Amino acid sequence: MQILRFLMLSSLLLAMSCVDREFVEGRAEIVSITDAPLNDSIEIFGNVYRINSLDNHTYLDNEFEVRMKNSDLASKTDTSGFYSLKTTAGAYSLSCQRAGNYWERLMVEINTGEIPRNRKAQIDFYVGYTIE
Repeated sequence: MQILRFLMLSSLLLAMSCVDREFVEGRAEIVSITDAPLNDSIEIFGNVYRINSLDNHTYLDNEFEVRMKNSDLASKTDTSGFYSLKTTAGAYSLSCQRAGNYWERLMVEINTGEIPRNRKAQIDFYVGYTIE
């Protein structure tokens, strides 16, 4: 009985260690920064896309989250992948990831540089995926 348990456990560990997972990494890009009457604030908005599905695909509501690092400010996407954040002028580090994602390699990050007040910045994210 002990030998059977050992063989089953060994087989399970061997099978799990043989998973050769590849990551297709994502990216982000600043599309535009335009003037807008925003009462001395800024708006950061854009779309989140899956790299493996760039066509006109509908997403689950709240499928992705765009978050400002070192802040509680975050926005979840709608069914078209759109998000929007409104805050004060400044330089920010943004991250985007799919809900339920546990792999840090599939988190997309971008530093915005200084965004002056009364500006709208469009930043699009392209989220990667894994291949097993």
